[in-house]
Amino acid sequence: MTPPPRPPRLPRLLASVLLRGEMREIVLGDLDEEFAVAIAAGADRRQARRRYWRQAFASIVSTWQGASPAAPGSAHRGRLSRAVQGFALDIRHAARVLARSPGFTLVAVASLAIGIGANTAMYNVVRALLIESLPVHKPDELALAYWTRPASTKVRMLELNSEGLRDPKSGQRLQSNLTYSMFAAMRGASAGSLPIFGFNFIGQANVSIDGQPAMPAGGMLATSEYFPVMGLAMAAGRPFTAADDRPDAERVVVISHGLWMRAFGGDRSAIGRTIRVSGTPCEVIGVTAQGYRGLSQGGFFPPVDVTLPLAAQPDVMPRWSAMPASGASLFTSNQFWVRAIVRVPAGTTGSEGPLASALRGEFAKLPGATPEEIPQVTVRLLPGGRGLDSLRKDTERPLAILGAVVAVVLLMACANLAALLLARGVARQRELAVRRALGAGRTRLVRVLMTETLLLAMAGGVAGLFIAVWSGPIIASMVTVGLGAAGVDLGISWRLVGLTAGVSIAAAILAGLIPALRLSGRLAADLTTRAGQAGPRFATGRALIALQIAVSVPLLVGAGLFLRTIYNLSAVDVGFNPDGLVVFKLEPGLGRANDPRDPREVYAHVLERMRTLPGVTSASIVADLPISGRSSNTGGKIGEDKISVNLNAVGPRFFETMGIPIVVGRSIDEQDTASSPPVVVVSQTFAAQYFPGQTPVGQHFLIGEANVEIVGVAAASRTRDLRTDPPPMVYDAYVQQSFATFPSFRGFLRTVSPLEMSVVLRTAAPVAALRSVIPAAVREVEPELPVTDIRTETDQIATSIARERMFMRLLVLFGGFAVLLACIGLHGVTSYAVARRTSEIGIRMALGARRSQVLWLILRQVVVLALAGVALGLPIAFSASPVVGSMLYGLAPRDAMTMAGAALVLVAVALAAAWLPVRRAVAVDPTIALHVD
Repeated sequence: MTPPPRPPRLPRLLASVLLRGEMREIVLGDLDEEFAVAIAAGADRRQARRRYWRQAFASIVSTWQGASPAAPGSAHRGRLSRAVQGFALDIRHAARVLARSPGFTLVAVASLAIGIGANTAMYNVVRALLIESLPVHKPDELALAYWTRPASTKVRMLELNSEGLRDPKSGQRLQSNLTYSMFAAMRGASAGSLPIFGFNFIGQANVSIDGQPAMPAGGMLATSEYFPVMGLAMAAGRPFTAADDRPDAERVVVISHGLWMRAFGGDRSAIGRTIRVSGTPCEVIGVTAQGYRGLSQGGFFPPVDVTLPLAAQPDVMPRWSAMPASGASLFTSNQFWVRAIVRVPAGTTGSEGPLASALRGEFAKLPGATPEEIPQVTVRLLPGGRGLDSLRKDTERPLAILGAVVAVVLLMACANLAALLLARGVARQRELAVRRALGAGRTRLVRVLMTETLLLAMAGGVAGLFIAVWSGPIIASMVTVGLGAAGVDLGISWRLVGLTAGVSIAAAILAGLIPALRLSGRLAADLTTRAGQAGPRFATGRALIALQIAVSVPLLVGAGLFLRTIYNLSAVDVGFNPDGLVVFKLEPGLGRANDPRDPREVYAHVLERMRTLPGVTSASIVADLPISGRSSNTGGKIGEDKISVNLNAVGPRFFETMGIPIVVGRSIDEQDTASSPPVVVVSQTFAAQYFPGQTPVGQHFLIGEANVEIVGVAAASRTRDLRTDPPPMVYDAYVQQSFATFPSFRGFLRTVSPLEMSVVLRTAAPVAALRSVIPAAVREVEPELPVTDIRTETDQIATSIARERMFMRLLVLFGGFAVLLACIGLHGVTSYAVARRTSEIGIRMALGARRSQVLWLILRQVVVLALAGVALGLPIAFSASPVVGSMLYGLAPRDAMTMAGAALVLVAVALAAAWLPVRRAVAVDPTIALHVD
């Protein structure tokens, strides 16, 4: 027998709660019967549900309006109706009261709006960077596959785009990359119970459509299981399958929704068209759904615009196969280049066992593996619901610090509102006394005052939402640039609106409860017997202001520390002249697939063309751009002593272009060719460390297996970043480099070859004029070669300290908000103190007190309050400043000068905030002041 259709739960629950007795049974019975009849008659279920909602509300309203005292439950409904009507009257009264004090209302709403808006905007950023999961099917089931290798193994591992990390449980170092045979064995061992796919990023590809200039695009190689394992929806077309992921298959590509809109305007005829990906013709077979940007939801990895089958690697990334020891194909070598993600269905246990067994079997086949090492190989599945961002722990601490800062700003806004409400109570003494005398109880007074506070909080919440919408992109830009993220979607969501409403209500309760209890209790009771006397001292309000000043101290100290850090880093001597330098990146290996030409020929032609541009006085190329965060090193020998060499490949005129002086000898120039003996230029640091008291020019030493001659000594310069002292550097001629592989500064492996280098131009022309000229000039030499990251070297240096600038700007911003809130509260409390002592001031002045004495009488309270807040805040700053110690440069986190400066600024600002009400106090006419009750 078919069960009867179930009516909508929520309207039925509302009707059962709001209706009582027989009326509830009648209404619910009629609604359920009509819904069942409609469904049985073949009505659309969605329309029937909407009709149920309408009729439920109509029944509730009509029942309440027609209720009589004799009806069952009418007494309860009458009491509830009166309560609702009383609340509506309280709201109207609160609105009138607030409208009569526009200054107070504006200040209170602005204070809350600042705190609520800052918190909402920051939450939105944290949500996008650290919380939001991938927009795929059941992202919590995804796991990143890592494995452990024996620490002392002799197995040679050459990795591409790898990521190493420590096991959070055992502390062992985990490896991310597998050989293709390892991945295939793990895929076979899963036997369908643990869906798994392999992938790797190809970094920056270039995409050419219909012969148009190539555009840079982020790309990824993946096995055919990628789309079904991830549960990716398609906006158009289809994903590739196992038939597409074969070496002999026609090349296909799935493009992102963003690329589809940019390149094809969302036209569905794009499916079936052929585009060139890094020179390889590929048929577009599908478009991923909107909102999916790849395996990095937080934007820490480039968005994936093109996804190709793993078998397309030899065509779109031929340089990987050209690396030493990689063999003709990465599919048959011991190159570790495949990463894996596994879907572990809920309730699955022991999922790592079969994968580990398969992995050990393949590890045993590697040259150098011993029987003792094989049992040490294990598989670890780490949470992957956010993709590769799941393991980015370096962003949690900065965002936690900024989240704490904006939370403090919100608490200050609440404390500020509480202090303002306490101070404002003096103007309502008679009103509260009259209400109490007319019989209003304390509960009634609390309700009236809390209604006003709630109205202020809701207005502050609405204003805060607008501030969040307006300031969100600004704050997000600061944070994402500082943390190295990009392209993050920060659209306003209903979750954000709900959070704002919740924060507003919580702020109302926090800010209004203490003043409401204070004003409705002892104050209101005493006013009936103390009319005309000075009001209460409001120690609570002064304590709140002192607390605001105390909390402002560490914020200002933090802002001062980062301001001085930025100044110290800006004053660092980089060892070259960054003014007038324009840089951009090129990778000829992406221009045409399997191009037989030597990429060095392409660079030679590009440099020749660059030197003819208007305003360009010199041009060269370099593998690792100075102050770019990149560096390379390899082993070498001087005599019998082994050394670690910091190596950078450069082109002719590099030192002249960068403005690095040659101290002894000569620089690398056009006479250093691929057929001439290998030569290098070393830095002064290298010469002082390895050839002390000698003339380095003419000396020979080994880099790898190559015997090189030193032909010059260059001045020491910073290479990787501004914080690191100039290292012992060796500059070799890029045309003399073989396709060698060197470990980079993070332990990754990359190819240091003329395939990917940066062009540097010394120019007197404006950079804006060159931004369009440079790509056009490069296309004249190589039509399919994209130009990326055109910037000045000064911009490059600014980018290297983006995190410090982010903290400095946000701490200055939020510290300024905190000081502003403290000033508002201090101004309000001082105004209250002046109003409370108006009669006293009049008496003192009538008895001959000078204005300066009256001025100091009020002002000293402000000074005491400010000094008390500073005295409380300095220990907080002293304890909290080491949290940011690792981000500072050139000063200690507990720098006494910075802390003293912050304290002086706060005292001066406090005096300025109190000056206006104090001036009003001394300007009062004694005869008028004596008549003030």
